[in-house]
Amino acid sequence: MPRRPTSDDDLSFALAQVREELRRSPRENRMLRRENQVLREAAEPLIHRLPAGERFAFIHQRRDWFSAKLLCRVLFTDGANYRAWVRGLAKRRHWQHDERRLGELVLEVRSAHPVYGAVRVSLA
Repeated sequence: MPRRPTSDDDLSFALAQVREELRRSPRENRMLRRENQVLREAAEPLIHRLPAGERFAFIHQRRDWFSAKLLCRVLFTDGANYRAWVRGLAKRRHWQHDERRLGELVLEVRSAHPVYGAVRVSLA
């Protein structure tokens, strides 16, 4: 908690600091807005060339540092589509697990019976 000024000198010094900060703020704001615009214009072509899944993965990886809403706005991505992608993440992981397991089973059958063809392995 900031300490209370004890004298008029302390109070006028604190007031001068606040005034200086307020004087600098608009200039800093303008500079940050210009830099932000430059970065957006530079990144926009790259952003639009990336598939949506890659943009969503980028957002998902950084959602602990920035809000997903902010990232979606900056990356010109629809927030509803991102949320749908997140809901589908568990399903995609489950499918990948199932496909890995199926691949292991096919390898097991092919190892045990090397003469089996594709039709027989798929029916096994």
